[in-house]
Amino acid sequence: MANTKDSFENNQFSIQEKIATFLKQIEPRENSCEVTIKSLQNLIYELVDEQEQELRIDFLDRSSSELFERFKGLLNRPQEIQIKLWLASHYELLGAYQKALKSYQNVIELCESDDFYREKAEALRWAGHIRARRNQWQEAFKLLDKCLNICLEHEDIVAESRARNLIGLINFERGEYEYANTHWQKALELSDHFDNNRLTASYYHNLGISSNVRGDFEKLLPVMPKHCPGLKKSAIHAVWPIPFTIWR
Repeated sequence: MANTKDSFENNQFSIQEKIATFLKQIEPRENSCEVTIKSLQNLIYELVDEQEQELRIDFLDRSSSELFERFKGLLNRPQEIQIKLWLASHYELLGAYQKALKSYQNVIELCESDDFYREKAEALRWAGHIRARRNQWQEAFKLLDKCLNICLEHEDIVAESRARNLIGLINFERGEYEYANTHWQKALELSDHFDNNRLTASYYHNLGISSNVRGDFEKLLPVMPKHCPGLKKSAIHAVWPIPFTIWR
């Protein structure tokens, strides 16, 4: 049986082969970038269980750089923005927060035109999320304030509700429960004007957590009947889960 070192080296060689094969198979053509991105995503998932985090990040670095080089001149601005948003989200997924922040900043700089305000707001929101995860509260609030202002300027209530949800999350994690509730309540009010059950449920869920943490159980009562009309109020406390996860 091969020892651990031999297994590691053989596995590493296998990964390098897969990376090389992927890079060779890239065929830049107009409108083929989406297919290439999908293949890259599938390969990243394949490698997740095969090697150390640093190798996965290195692979994403190399393959994305190669992809942009091969598709130079073939990508329009919306495609470039979407790919860089995708890249940033995967860096964040892999824990490469500095690289993710850099990619989100690239997106923000690309979104000079108001035509891309949604993408700019999304990049600001997720960059704020990373800052918050690293307890860089002031930087997080600055980014999210910019995001929220863009949403308000363009009267985008869905994006505004998402921004308020994340701001509420940061307030909650800092123990600022009243501020958190204010943003979540506003997000919930906005959700009455668009159709996204998952978002609406997340706002109810977060408000429920806040009420639980503060022992304000009476505020839970209006929540369950709205989504579960067959549930009697007397049964709410018996079935209401004590949640430990805020929905983003």
